[in-house]
Amino acid sequence: MLTKAQIARMIGKKLGREIKHENVDEEEIAKGMVEGGLEEGYANILAELDRAIRNGDEEKLGVEGDLDVVLERKGKSVGMWLDDAVENGKLSLI
Repeated sequence: MLTKAQIARMIGKKLGREIKHENVDEEEIAKGMVEGGLEEGYANILAELDRAIRNGDEEKLGVEGDLDVVLERKGKSVGMWLDDAVENGKLSLI
C-alpha cells in the first residue's frame, strides 16, 4: 500500500516538479471542505474516512483482488494510471 507522500512524489516525478503531501488533521480537512461549499455533515464523514485511510483501516477490508471484482477488470497500478492520465490529457504537464 502506497502512502499519500509516495503518491505525491510519483505525480511530481511524472510532472517534472516537486509535489508535496502535507498531513492535515481531521478537523482541518472538514473545515476546508465546508469552506469550499460542502455540507458540514458530509465533510465530517469524508474527514473520518481520511483518518481511517491514514490509520491503514482500508487494508483490513476484503481480500486482494476485490477491486478487480468490483471493476470487472484488472485494476491499474498508480504508475499505470499516471501514464494513462498524462497520455489522455487528464493530468497536465503544465
